[in-house]
Amino acid sequence: MTKPRVAIIILNWNAYAHTAACLDSIQQISSPAYDVLLIDNGSVDGSAAHLRENYPEIAMLETRTNLGFVGGNNLGMDVAAGLGVDYFLLLNNDTEVKADFLDQMVRTLEANPSTAIVGPLIYYFDQPSTVWSAGGAIDWKNG
Repeated sequence: MTKPRVAIIILNWNAYAHTAACLDSIQQISSPAYDVLLIDNGSVDGSAAHLRENYPEIAMLETRTNLGFVGGNNLGMDVAAGLGVDYFLLLNNDTEVKADFLDQMVRTLEANPSTAIVGPLIYYFDQPSTVWSAGGAIDWKNG
């Protein structure tokens, strides 16, 4: 049985150092069933060129203008949908991940077919033993 494929979509906007650290952490992911799509969202600081040079194995799209968070991620999902992936992961570029985080999230989704969205346990960057977010719930009645 093949593992589900995940498209990891990351936006960059004038933030080479954050994005490079994020990409470095992604390269440690234990699951081989993922594709990274980097969207450079109209950067003007040269970060797109540096990312393309230092991460030639990463698929990268450069927009002419900043499409914003929603526009950049929508572009990424449109492109990734053409790859035949099973899931999308919208990952902030200032994130560093643990090697097993993707396997855990995919296992949760596969074990719970009625679940549409999952998120990992998130820790503060400067306080890595302190939880920032442990999930949430949607109140469909009150928004």
